[in-house]
Amino acid sequence: METFGAVLRRFRQRARLSQLALAKISGVHASIINRFERDERQPADRDMIERLAEGLRLTPAERDCLLAAGGFFPSAIERIGAADPDLLLVANLLADETIPLADRDEFRVLLRMTARRWRSAAR
Repeated sequence: METFGAVLRRFRQRARLSQLALAKISGVHASIINRFERDERQPADRDMIERLAEGLRLTPAERDCLLAAGGFFPSAIERIGAADPDLLLVANLLADETIPLADRDEFRVLLRMTARRWRSAAR
């Protein structure tokens, strides 16, 4: 898994922004961005990552990638809560090493198919 600094650098470079330009846009000091990208520091709070994501004009999926790299829950999990019983049930099944990997992979496929069905129905 990529470090927060590596993910941030990748998105910043893709946006063709210098550290100073991102600092001005996001309100996060350039020296802090520099320390992030050198993996000398982790973000102190979710808001800082949100400001960087906004400055980089990230998509929701990219924002979640940056949040996860910084040690924070993706937006959807933040909204429903990490203690949601259904979310925990799914997470526990996927993490259960007593269930064969092939069966857990099949469960993932079923989850994706179901999610896609409901996602397209919502549009």
